[in-house]
Amino acid sequence: MAGHYSFSEMADLLKFELGERTDLEAHSVFTNLYGEWINIAYMTLTTRDMFWGKKVMLFFPELYTSDATQSTIDGRNYLTTPSSALYIEGIWNTTDDVKLTGISWREYMGYTARANTASEAAPTLYARRGARIYFYPQPDDEYAMTIYHRKRVNRLDGSTYNYTEIGEEWDEPILRLAVAQSLVRLKRYDEIKYHQEEFLEMVGGLSSIYANEKKDWENQITVSGRNVSDYK
Repeated sequence: MAGHYSFSEMADLLKFELGERTDLEAHSVFTNLYGEWINIAYMTLTTRDMFWGKKVMLFFPELYTSDATQSTIDGRNYLTTPSSALYIEGIWNTTDDVKLTGISWREYMGYTARANTASEAAPTLYARRGARIYFYPQPDDEYAMTIYHRKRVNRLDGSTYNYTEIGEEWDEPILRLAVAQSLVRLKRYDEIKYHQEEFLEMVGGLSSIYANEKKDWENQITVSGRNVSDYK
């Protein structure tokens, strides 16, 4: 699934919204500020849950993925964090078919013999530290690890990444957010509120749609829209 508008089309739509200013298409650093501002909005939308003091629970199914290509090495207590990872959701030891437990770096540092070959065993805990994922205890063998994570989006560039990696239903919110952010840069403060409100209404409605997937999580029979447990 991907967006409907191409990168250049998104930039053109932002140009239209801002009054067809041609001076923003040439810059000493950026070839086209419209394209740069679309990318900023795209990144902002997919890495935040707070906008102008309003918390919005956003969900992008396309950005949840896994890396199943790495295996631990006997005597080495870490693997490389997937380069696209925004955060780690969980790690599954597929060799032993068990889930590892995530802990904080402080907790990990509290364990002794973290790199002691005499204390090696199948890892049960992990802690992320920047570009590495550390395991405890230190692996005593090769264990295949599936690393589930929420990835960062790639910047739109008009070629390799010409469309967003999220559904086309997000094209308009990205544009609306880009307009609101751009108006701040252009100091057109009296126009910002309208676009902020439009953006918040759009993403609020989309968030509730994605929440419908949770309806299948309930395995109890309902009566007149109420859960059976409500009658007990």
